[in-house]
Amino acid sequence: MNLATANIRQDWWADAITYIHNARNKQGKQQTELANHLLMTLGFIQLKAGFYRDAAASFRQITQDSRYAKRAALG
Repeated sequence: MNLATANIRQDWWADAITYIHNARNKQGKQQTELANHLLMTLGFIQLKAGFYRDAAASFRQITQDSRYAKRAALG
């Protein structure tokens, strides 16, 4: 996650997205708060980079009972 954040700050969106996907894959299929947080971060990165459909897909994967659900709905 730290590498993803560093890449985001330097506007290296593709690298940040890769790091987030790798971190999510380590979580497996279980939807945890960390996975939801990663999905929310990924969605906002994709929005800023102009990947609107990918961002919508990322936001849709966030579980409804997550504390990030309301923020994802705004995205």
